[in-house]
Formats: sequence, structure tokens, C-alpha cells
Amino acid sequence: MASTAFKAAVVALLFLFVSLGVSAQELSNRSFKDQWDKPIVFDDSVEWVIFSYNRSGGRWVGDILKALEITDPSEHHWLYVSDISEMPGMITRFIAKPKMQKYSYPIALAYEPEETKGWPRQEDKVAVYRLNNMSIEESHFFATQEALQTFLTALIKK
Repeated sequence: MASTAFKAAVVALLFLFVSLGVSAQELSNRSFKDQWDKPIVFDDSVEWVIFSYNRSGGRWVGDILKALEITDPSEHHWLYVSDISEMPGMITRFIAKPKMQKYSYPIALAYEPEETKGWPRQEDKVAVYRLNNMSIEESHFFATQEALQTFLTALIKK
């Protein structure tokens, strides 16, 4: 009996350690360009990444940053990254970037899928990652603009 309970405890602990190891994903230092083609460095000063990878998610983040009157996400140790790699180049160049250039906050633009390859994502959601030394410690996924705004508002008040 004791041996079965001991084996179960060991298996549970091993599962816990394996699960923790998988969730602690390391992101390497990299630089992106913003909508004005200025470099944005992604380094260990970033504590939170807001990651949009679909059109509606990008709209939500923009509306929220505007509502919260955030013009410099780095003041909160945030980085807003938008994966636009699936957007056709002509649309990016002649429609999307000119529109983004009217925003008061910088957006780190991922033009190539490799730039955000392997980043956790869920379909039709916006991801927010809490980082520690470029390692993802928490991943949050938001299916509504309201939930994302509540979360980001709470981060500001911390």
C-alpha cells in the first residue's frame, strides 16, 4: 500500500516538474520595428507582452490603450507586439501602416512568422505574457475586449 502511494506521489511530482518546465518558455532578446520604422528593443526590461495576432485583437488593444491614455507602454514595462505576418504586403504598406502611424503609442510589428514563432496563442484571442528575464512565467488569453481591458487596468493599478 505505502509503495503504491509513494509511486503515485513521485509520478505526480514528476508531472508537476515537467509541466512547469514546458510552461517556462524563454524568449530571446530581439528587436522589432514600430509603425514609424523605428527600432523597438525587446529585452529583459519588459515585464508584460501584449500580443495580438488577429485583426479584432489588434483593434481591441488599440481601443484599450487609447481609453487608458497610454502613449508609451514601456512606462509600464509593457511591450505591445502585433503579428502582421499574414497581412499582404500591399495592404500593410498602403493601408495598415499609415493608419497605425496615427496612433500615439508604438506597436512592435512582426512582419515575418519566425519573429513570433512558438509564442503561445489561442485562436481569436489576445495573449498577455508576464515575463521574468525574458522567460514567460504566465500566459493569459482574452476572448473579449472587456476582459482584456479589466486585466490591463488592474496591471496599471499595481
